[in-house]
Amino acid sequence: MLLAAYAYVTRVSELAGGNMETYLDLVPQAIIPTPPAKPFAQVLCYVVYGDNEMYYEGVKVSILSFFSQIAVQQRPLVAVLSPKPNFFADWQHQADLDFVHLELSNSLMAQWVKDDYHYRTKTLGLAYIIRSLLGSHWVSASSKFLFFDSDTYFERSPLPLYEAITPKQVVMYKQEPKIFAHKKYRNYVNGLANQTIYYEHQGQQKTYQLPPNAQMYSSLIMGVMPHCLEQLIEISELMYPMRSLTNARTVEQFAFVEIMRQHYHVSTGEAYVKHYSRRRQKQFVQSQLAIFWQQVAHQPVNQQIQAMKQLRFQRPWYLTLKQAIGRIFHPETIR
Repeated sequence: MLLAAYAYVTRVSELAGGNMETYLDLVPQAIIPTPPAKPFAQVLCYVVYGDNEMYYEGVKVSILSFFSQIAVQQRPLVAVLSPKPNFFADWQHQADLDFVHLELSNSLMAQWVKDDYHYRTKTLGLAYIIRSLLGSHWVSASSKFLFFDSDTYFERSPLPLYEAITPKQVVMYKQEPKIFAHKKYRNYVNGLANQTIYYEHQGQQKTYQLPPNAQMYSSLIMGVMPHCLEQLIEISELMYPMRSLTNARTVEQFAFVEIMRQHYHVSTGEAYVKHYSRRRQKQFVQSQLAIFWQQVAHQPVNQQIQAMKQLRFQRPWYLTLKQAIGRIFHPETIR
């Protein structure tokens, strides 16, 4: 599929559909293909950045794994935001693959990560993908967007997740413990309890208070529709004061659910996706992927999808047992 590059500038007020005094300049060279005759109803989204190619390979693996569980005619549009268009260049002319790459420039990243909290890039990156595809007429206001982290894979059809996204419902990965019930969230209790947070949104001052039933959710999945753009921007704005008061890495996902639950029901999709984010499993998967890419790197995507069905993500039981016994005699330092 032939891709054409063009540049544009979008204000956050346009992104969110409102009027704001402050804005972020979104000025990368966005690689946008000529739009189809009919907008895509479903989009599969990834945001990846940094120098470690493991994450970029993870995106490709997640896409291949997603496609391995569905029929060719069921494939959604794939949209990837990254600073490495060349890494995905071989996918931009493949048959049976509708693929859009948006470039994440250094200037854009600098605007989004003013306080060194790079996880904000996930939420703003998803908003950027939605706005870009809307502006290029690849999608419509009724299209549905599924974001996944790069260390994900699939053993069953994930298409029901699109059905779970509705005008009144968003999707996240899973519920985690309640904020006041688990000691690992004491940063939130210490920093936010009995506090009123003030932040700006669309030129107006807004407030946030930690509710007594606050609950963490995982953002390994984020499933939304275009009308959620305003909330995605507000989430990124709430992250600044919330991060300064808690210094918590999970502010991105907590701000997401705290804003979204004010407007939508939050559903979970953990039954449809698996991940290899734990360190030892990730090491095992990386060893498998090294062999996988040696064998299929230069093959067409459809052949890579077939090969993906044979890839093992779970460690064999004997390796898991050996590593568990090793930790008994050589405990790891708590990080």
